[in-house]
Amino acid sequence: MHAIGKIFKYNSCKIHLSLKKRWGNKMSKKKKVSSTGRFGSRYGVKVRDSMKEIEEAKREEYECPRCNHEQVERESTGIWACGRCGLKFAGGAYKPQLGKKIKRVIEEEE
Repeated sequence: MHAIGKIFKYNSCKIHLSLKKRWGNKMSKKKKVSSTGRFGSRYGVKVRDSMKEIEEAKREEYECPRCNHEQVERESTGIWACGRCGLKFAGGAYKPQLGKKIKRVIEEEE
C-alpha cells in the first residue's frame, strides 16, 4: 500500500509538470482587478465601469479654490475640505463642483 502512494505522488507531479509546460506560468498568476473586482461577474460591465469611474473620482485630490494647492479631499457626501488652508465647502457628491456663490465668497475674502 505504501508503494502505491509513491506511484500516485509521482504521477500527480508528472501531470502538474506537463500542465506547466503547456500553459506556462498562467496558472500561478492572478488577474489584477480594480475596486470593482469585489462584484465579480455580477451587475454587468457598464455598471461596474461607471462604479469604477465614480470611486476613482471621489478618491482623487482636487485643487483648492482658495490656496490653489491639490489638497481638497472628500469628507462625506457633498462636503469637501482643504487639508492645507482648512476651507470647507459644499460641492458635488463625487467631485467638488463649485457654484457661483462659493466663488464669490472666496473672492470677497481676498
